[in-house]
Amino acid sequence: MTTDAVLKANSETVSQVLQRQAEKRAIGIARILASAIADHLYFLELDEIYALTRSAVIQEGIEYVHVIDQEDMVVHDGTAKIRMFGTILRLPPGEARADGVVKWTDGNVLHASVPIVIGEDRIGRVDIGLSLAQVTAETGTMQRELATISRSGIKDSVVAIIGAAALCLAIGVLFSILAANNLSRPIMLLAKLTRRISRGEYGSEVPISRTDELGDLAASFESMSGTLASTQTRLRQAKDDAEAASRAKTEFLANMSHELRTPLNSIIGFSDMISNRVLGDFEGDRYTSYAADINRAGKYLLGMIDDILDVSLIESEAVKLDKEDIDADEIVEHCITMVRSKAEKAGLTLAAQVFDATPVVFADRRRLMQILINMLSNAIKFTPPGGTISLEVGTDPTGGVVFAVSDTGIGIAEEDVAAVLEVFHQVESSITRGHEGSGIGLPLSKSLAELHGGSLELESVVGVGTTVSVRLPPRLKTSATA
Repeated sequence: MTTDAVLKANSETVSQVLQRQAEKRAIGIARILASAIADHLYFLELDEIYALTRSAVIQEGIEYVHVIDQEDMVVHDGTAKIRMFGTILRLPPGEARADGVVKWTDGNVLHASVPIVIGEDRIGRVDIGLSLAQVTAETGTMQRELATISRSGIKDSVVAIIGAAALCLAIGVLFSILAANNLSRPIMLLAKLTRRISRGEYGSEVPISRTDELGDLAASFESMSGTLASTQTRLRQAKDDAEAASRAKTEFLANMSHELRTPLNSIIGFSDMISNRVLGDFEGDRYTSYAADINRAGKYLLGMIDDILDVSLIESEAVKLDKEDIDADEIVEHCITMVRSKAEKAGLTLAAQVFDATPVVFADRRRLMQILINMLSNAIKFTPPGGTISLEVGTDPTGGVVFAVSDTGIGIAEEDVAAVLEVFHQVESSITRGHEGSGIGLPLSKSLAELHGGSLELESVVGVGTTVSVRLPPRLKTSATA
């Protein structure tokens, strides 16, 4: 074989090796993208698809990256505006490999197409175009060097040049493998994280520490995973809260059915006795007593319905306050008078104290009385005979007015305090509790206090007693001109 023939054969060999390496690179990148994009294509998550395709498009020699669905329509092209979205791109005629990969050359561009598969279903494909300009340039350089050697007749250098070329080729192949691994490993890790996220496994860390685009992509994935984990936690908590509220309302309705039926039975029973003259003509004190019982039961029902309506109005933000200056002594005396008979019947001692420095209260008179009477009635209800109930009024360091109702009643366990102050929550069920009432007095008082810009706090010790304090803010200077 002549020297020219040897040089030509080696030149063709180098060209073939470089062509095969280009094919492997294109197919390798397309495979990695197909694996990472599969779940995102299924859910049509364009932002995630863009982040992945962009990391490939920016590589040297990549002409294009197309993500195509099973209808041959372009879903993404690696550009921010997806310029080719909706374009139909069909594969050229030809046989595909057993793994579904198709490759072909068009001019100076090597094309490779890899299917996107989930399970056994093919949902699309990734097409990649790789420029062969570098391969052509390197082949041309090698051919020119070999031709120069041939013309100079330095046959002894042929072997050395071919050896050097083979060494350079080996180094190039090794470098390509290392570069491919350096690129493919983080993308495979991101693909793994994507699959974990699709299964609902949020909050995973991405073990990728890079300062290039892949590093930014990994940081974005990790941030997204953390955000999804936080969102899932909040949604789960909201679901638990909604279920707890639903159970509380169910228990409340069960209790209300008892509370409504008891006075209604009294009204119906006593009115039947009067209308049917069970005890004869309308003479004597018995009918008068029955009429009083009917009146008392009716007022109890009316008060309960008013409380429920007030809760509904507050939740719908339909309550309007008619604020005015109120003398603390006057409002306390009025409230004590209204509950005194109830306290005496329960065998309780009732006391009130208004400190001299207490200013006037700027509040809605009817709503403030409602707050204080609810607090006092609640204390009377849960204090055994012989106990003491006190109402004290003073000021706090900011000039706000504080109303505190203390009792020596049964007390509330620390873990139950929060539930006592929530609407529709009761510590005991409608079956076990031994006291009448809807259980919305304190929550209603708390809501009314907050509507005034104030607050309600509850401190209690089981077997010792309870103190409920309502703080109303001082009157603002601008209120005087309102």
